Amino acid sequence: VATLQYLVPDGSPPFNYMYQREDGGEQSHGAFEEHPVTVHDARSQAQTLSLDTHGWILAPHLTELCTRDFYDHPEKVWKEYYCEMKELVKRATGASRVEVFDHNIRNPRDMKFRRGVIGYVPYAHNDFTTHSAPLRVG
Repeated sequence: VATLQYLVPDGSPPFNYMYQREDGGEQSHGAFEEHPVTVHDARSQAQTLSLDTHGWILAPHLTELCTRDFYDHPEKVWKEYYCEMKELVKRATGASRVEVFDHNIRNPRDMKFRRGVIGYVPYAHNDFTTHSAPLRVG
């Protein structure tokens, strides 16, 4: 059992600026409450999962990169790993076009090539909405 934080609706839209606002406005709005959630290891059920039914799958993949490449060699991530992920998503979904976006590294200790490391998000959330998607992938 894990404890996850979920948004408590209060009638106002939640928001969180990922950069420091210069207009003096509120940085974020939203209250959260903790809920116990049972988390299961789904690897034994990987063959029964479906995007259409479950909204996610486990797709096996062995990358050509080593762990240090993700921290020390951004060019390998952008050129090699992104290509691997595009092909993996194409095979898993049947998509003819795949775009990689929103690259985040959340380990400030080992981060060497990006300023403004974003910390882990402490609450349940979705990075993709019908409004945000076109803005993120252009």
